[in-house]
Amino acid sequence: MKRIFWIQTVFLLFFFAITARLFYWQFPQAQFLQAQAENQHFTNTKVMANRGNILFSDGSILVSSNPVFSLYGLPKVIDSDQKVKIARSLSKILSKDPDDSDFVKDIGNKLSQNLYWVPLKKNVTALQKKQIEELNLQGIGFAQDTSRFYPEGSSSAHLLGFLGSDAKGAGKGYFGLEGYYDGELKGISGSIKNERDALGLPILIGNFFTTEARNGKNLSLNVDATVQFILEKNLKAGMEKYGAKAASAVVMDPVTGGILALSSFPNYDPANYFDYPK
Repeated sequence: MKRIFWIQTVFLLFFFAITARLFYWQFPQAQFLQAQAENQHFTNTKVMANRGNILFSDGSILVSSNPVFSLYGLPKVIDSDQKVKIARSLSKILSKDPDDSDFVKDIGNKLSQNLYWVPLKKNVTALQKKQIEELNLQGIGFAQDTSRFYPEGSSSAHLLGFLGSDAKGAGKGYFGLEGYYDGELKGISGSIKNERDALGLPILIGNFFTTEARNGKNLSLNVDATVQFILEKNLKAGMEKYGAKAASAVVMDPVTGGILALSSFPNYDPANYFDYPK
């Protein structure tokens, strides 16, 4: 009888332990487990908002965002015997040297990884994208992004600041107008969420959710393009005439106090700020 009693006790304890565990999963952990299941079952793609433009007083563009593309590959979709051929084809378009063995090796290694999706190259131009699409390469695609464009080069560089990256690699304005009005200029990103199967491939008839991106606001300045050009030209000439190491000047509207032009030397190109010493 004692043996039966202990066996029954063990089974009862085991039963209560399982019941308690099931209760824990069903109620306290329900939301967490549901979120985990959705993360495995859904893929979430971020849709970047377009950064706002910065304009002269006449509406002409001082800073804008131009579309660029990121190239990616789907290693599990590409046949093994095609990966090196694809790498060589991409090298002829994307590399300065069409026979760049290092580029071919790098792309080939990325396409040989045991991953569904791998990034291959950033900042692909629209022309390069068109040339690659014409090749109709297996398992190769593009994601659209934007690049900051400064058509006036170093004009108003100290006023504008520049667009860099934060710790997570996302675009972030630093210094000047790009930094001060970063929140207004960058907008709010959207997302595309869709179901995927066990292999990570999209389910064409599955659930699909989208959140529209809200583009950043444009920023209109009091800066006059003509006055800015004249100020920079004369300030630079004055520096050369008197052998000055640095110079700064501001032109203001005496009635409103608005800044019509602002210049400082030495300056830099905001698009290539990383090439200049701190």
